Amino acid sequence: MKPPRALATDLDGTLIPLPDRPENLDALEVLRSARVAGGWPLVFVTGRHLELALDALREHALPRPDALIADVGTSLNEWDGGAWRPSPAYAERLAAVAPPAFFADLRGRLASVEGLRLQEPEKQGPFKLSYYCEASRVEELSARVREAGGDSASVIASVDPFTGDGLVDAVPAGASKALALACWCESEGLSLEEVVFCGDSGNDTAALTAGHRAVLVGNASPAVRQAVTAAAPADRLHIAAGHATSGVLEGCRKFGLLRE
Repeated sequence: MKPPRALATDLDGTLIPLPDRPENLDALEVLRSARVAGGWPLVFVTGRHLELALDALREHALPRPDALIADVGTSLNEWDGGAWRPSPAYAERLAAVAPPAFFADLRGRLASVEGLRLQEPEKQGPFKLSYYCEASRVEELSARVREAGGDSASVIASVDPFTGDGLVDAVPAGASKALALACWCESEGLSLEEVVFCGDSGNDTAALTAGHRAVLVGNASPAVRQAVTAAAPADRLHIAAGHATSGVLEGCRKFGLLRE
């Protein structure tokens, strides 16, 4: 297997330090220093939209990544030296499956479904239609959205670990954090196994099981742990004991991205 050459990580519940885990702050400082020393590419892969992700960079003093995959994998943004620019090639790829007009129509068809609550306008996107629901109904309501979307849409369902809200996102069929990260890898000439990917939640499952060196941090739910363990290549998966940032650092050491 080729040695690791890049780090890609989810933000909330993964790279961002947890308030009750002071050791996470130390782990983040080690990761910052290691990235400077090693010069390896860094990609953030988040369910947040771009502006909210940039807020997280400022709030937590995170290092600026080389690419920022946002909106649960429906936008791929690259730093061009002065600003963040969306990848036209990735947008074209998604539009070929489900153009923005598809999501406007889907929203109309779902308007009468009891229990689905549209997320705020800034959390919608040209290739993403997002709802809140009761956590206990997330599977039931995601099935309703999946039925309405047909073959053109995929549905990503998860539960927000901080608010307890059910989250249901409709995206173009095949779109995910894994697809966006694979497209970034292709543009950089990297194989999947050369990237260490770290995550914690249901919307990270596709990337955790795509063939990257995968790190599931210790605060992941038992359901996510079971799903990832069942699907990920065993020789490329590390179940971290450390929570959030500490688990990211642990996984990077395990796979040899950090040499100390």
